[in-house]
Amino acid sequence: MQEVVREFFCKTCKGALEIEAEKSEEVGTCPYCGNRYTLPKKTTLPTALDLISKAQADMNDCKFAEAYAKFMRASEEDDSEPEAYFGMAVASCKVQYLKDEVENCWRPICHDTANTCFCDDKNYRRALELSDGEKREEYERRGNEIDAVREKFYNLRKSGTEYDVFICVKVTGEDGKHTRDYEMANAIYDDLKDKGYRPFFSERILKQVTGTDYEAHILYALNSAECMIIVCCNKDYLDTKWVKNEYARYMEMIAAKTKAADSLTFVFSGAPVESLPGYSQKIQGIDYNSFGASSKIERYVNEHTPASRKRKEEEEAKRRMEEEQRRRDREAMDSMRQELHSITSAWNSGSGERAPIFDGEHFKSLVKNKNYSEAAKYFEKAPQGSITDPDVLFYAAVCLLEGRKAFLAPRDKIDKAVHYLNEAIAMSGKGIYYYFLAYIKYDYFERKYLNTSPNYRQLYQAAANKGVTNGEANALYALLGVARPSCL
Repeated sequence: MQEVVREFFCKTCKGALEIEAEKSEEVGTCPYCGNRYTLPKKTTLPTALDLISKAQADMNDCKFAEAYAKFMRASEEDDSEPEAYFGMAVASCKVQYLKDEVENCWRPICHDTANTCFCDDKNYRRALELSDGEKREEYERRGNEIDAVREKFYNLRKSGTEYDVFICVKVTGEDGKHTRDYEMANAIYDDLKDKGYRPFFSERILKQVTGTDYEAHILYALNSAECMIIVCCNKDYLDTKWVKNEYARYMEMIAAKTKAADSLTFVFSGAPVESLPGYSQKIQGIDYNSFGASSKIERYVNEHTPASRKRKEEEEAKRRMEEEQRRRDREAMDSMRQELHSITSAWNSGSGERAPIFDGEHFKSLVKNKNYSEAAKYFEKAPQGSITDPDVLFYAAVCLLEGRKAFLAPRDKIDKAVHYLNEAIAMSGKGIYYYFLAYIKYDYFERKYLNTSPNYRQLYQAAANKGVTNGEANALYALLGVARPSCL
């Protein structure tokens, strides 16, 4: 008869684990569901055991940094305990274990999508070194399972599968029947799909999927979806492990700014649901029973599609550019007022001399005829405040490139050209000015991998918005004497 020397309990079905002394006292098997667990050594110091227990509680609450610190302290208390090292490995890789209700077993849930191999983790390798027999085999099985989830995640990414919205919901109640939330989520899924969106609802998409395939797909859908809808009529459901696991992972992405701050909402029926357990911010939800609820849900999803996000980014870039133009306009006007005041004061005092007249048409003619050296000298002699024609500044920028690609120009001349074009934009805002600036930002900054704002794409879009024509663009390249880039 097998001797049970220690008593631990199964995390899945709560049954007492059997620990077979003749095999290993560091692996327990549940006689009811068959799940296996690694256990601390009998000789491990009590202080280390206490820290491991507290760290495992932190892991259940997704407090990975706190858990890692406790596992590390446990390893310092007793450096021969492999549970401490394995704990550090799963905590640093943000791997949580939850019960799989379908297969009745403990499954790894990945909160991190780093493209690294778990089995290469130094603490995991140390746990293997300190173990043998069944315990080592169990660690290896878990390590391979975590890496399988990550590998399948990246295979899904390569497949090009995309989702617009992740629908999070408590599927079954205590009675084993579908919840009201599930029925609502089902209807929302069908409605969005009929309207051409790509919703993710695990009960519809992953019905026949289990194990690591299931977790990999959940992980991928959370990362792929641009927003999340939590369908919830009962606030208590927000504390259930699988629901909490999904929204907690999504909230981590919001905190990391890989998801928009407003990309999570509730759909409720009855009493409003406005916040998540453990999170202070109030979330504006949608009442499923309100007039036009279906349209409100569609509008919410549509506002978070890639096309909508791109539009918002372009609008924000345009707003920043217009704000910059207004600032430059003010500075130019202030400068002109000061210059005019100085000239007027000098004339009134009788000490002023007539400034030489700058002939803008003569300057442009020099540039058109590619007399860059003479044109540059003539431009430098222009009296301060005498240039009021933005086209002159445009031609001054052309002159600085001297018939060469922007890529080959010195940085100081590039900076001057950018300055002249910004001044021209502040005066007039012609589409060709934006286009010329887009060319410089592409050929010099983009091709040299230099950060710049706004970038060439934003300026190209601004030029298009201003109505620049293909003929104007071709005329510019003829004036510059360079080939037109394919991206412009």
